[in-house]
Amino acid sequence: MNALLVTIIVVLGILSLTLLYSLMLADVDAKTYQFGMLRALGLQKLSLIGLITVQSTFFSIPGLISGLIAAYVLNTAGRFAIFRLSFNYTNY
Repeated sequence: MNALLVTIIVVLGILSLTLLYSLMLADVDAKTYQFGMLRALGLQKLSLIGLITVQSTFFSIPGLISGLIAAYVLNTAGRFAIFRLSFNYTNY
């Protein structure tokens, strides 16, 4: 059972990384012109990498927070339902 849960967590982690990658790829693709103009105006390559890193952080942090909140709520509801149902069946 533990190996199954670890496998599910790994698969969900890979899916979330793939989603983050596709969001960043779409964002960078949409802003290629702006990034090119910034480079033409003298922005250093390292600064551009830092700018993209900050944007990826602003993509991932809200997703991480909302995912943790959703997992906590679903875990609490699931535990309540499981223990409440098992408690009701043991009384009969």
